[in-house]
Amino acid sequence: MNVSIVICTYKRPQSLKSTLESVVRLDFDSHAFEVIVVDNGCDAESNAVFEEVRLRAKCRMAYVREETLGLSYARNKGVSLALGDRVAFLDDDELVPTDWLSELLKPFGIDDRVGCVGGRIVPVFPDNTYPSWYSRDIQGF
Repeated sequence: MNVSIVICTYKRPQSLKSTLESVVRLDFDSHAFEVIVVDNGCDAESNAVFEEVRLRAKCRMAYVREETLGLSYARNKGVSLALGDRVAFLDDDELVPTDWLSELLKPFGIDDRVGCVGGRIVPVFPDNTYPSWYSRDIQGF
């Protein structure tokens, strides 16, 4: 197992479904990655969404609950179950392109000193309506 993708969720089943759908469409060997969903809100609807996607997925998928609230607790739970040599974190409102995982792993093959990588994040808001807290001044960051 090369990579464990840990997706932490908190009571956003429809968003989680979109995220999972984008992950199971990855153009990557389905035996080389796994998906671990950590439910930090203990939401039955999120579990149902997970099961719906899992039945169609070719990769290994696991669902676990973390009773202690907080992203750090949820991520640590996912890491503790990860079988992969590397761990990639996603939030439950992210969509990834089909080449996301192969591009994410490229730096590791180039230089053995690479310990972690990140990528570009492009926020998408419904109807291009920006929330009041989101300043266009920070878009470049």
